[in-house]
Amino acid sequence: MERIRLRGQVPIISEVLQIAIMKMDLMSDGELIKLLRYPHHEIVIDENVALEFRNQSLTEIRRDPGGRGYSSRSASIGAP
Repeated sequence: MERIRLRGQVPIISEVLQIAIMKMDLMSDGELIKLLRYPHHEIVIDENVALEFRNQSLTEIRRDPGGRGYSSRSASIGAP
């Protein structure tokens, strides 16, 4: 908040807030929603990448089960 106040050369933080609110009031609904929406990042994993990861994981588990109780049945997609 202080950085914004200094950059805008506004002496009092409450003035910064008042100006911001007045400008937001002039925005369309869509602009305001876009401004206020918190940015979220969605990670999308390609189906082919997921399948390759699964196959390599199962191959490694079969090669070295390590006594951890894994089985190909419990590691299959959709299994609980």
